[in-house]
Amino acid sequence: NMFPFYARLSPKKKRVFQHRVLNFIEDKEFIGIDGVQITAEIQILVASVAVMITFGMRRYLIESVSKIIIYPSQYYSEWNKNYHLGEYNPFLKAIVLSWEDFKRGLLIKDDNKNLGRHEFAHALNFNATHFKDTSSILFADGLQKMERLVTSKDFVAKLNASNYLREYAKTNKFEFFAVCLEHFVETPEEFKKELPELYTLLQ
Repeated sequence: NMFPFYARLSPKKKRVFQHRVLNFIEDKEFIGIDGVQITAEIQILVASVAVMITFGMRRYLIESVSKIIIYPSQYYSEWNKNYHLGEYNPFLKAIVLSWEDFKRGLLIKDDNKNLGRHEFAHALNFNATHFKDTSSILFADGLQKMERLVTSKDFVAKLNASNYLREYAKTNKFEFFAVCLEHFVETPEEFKKELPELYTLLQ
């Protein structure tokens, strides 16, 4: 019910997906803060987001993440002295999530906002530049191609003329990739129509 992606998989690929979810859960430390009790639901849903966006990769455990920290809702981050819904902290190797907002991202499937995918996108970005396995090298190459595209004059003009990607994508190249991934999963047909070159690189 929460993952249309999984529902569309063949029986064989569903078994692969399940296997990867279990491996991801075993590989990570889940920590509940401010009264959050870590349940099977939390572990399975968070792991499923990570597995979904790495499903084409051989190495899918995202080595730059060792901890998943769950708050009940928006929280104050001591790291950058601000309120957050989620963040990726590479120094702690941690993904931090507001459970309320993580669930909202799964329930609303067409607003191009998904907290879990967004934060794991940051971790994948970090992985690609700090690891030398085949998956990371290919991923890093794709990121470089994206960067060349989005700095070209023609593409910048097209991006500015389009209202498809939300403004937050223009914060920096890391947020750009994370926002693109959210859009790519939720509204692929519109993405392909609005920004076909970028869509193809993400694909």
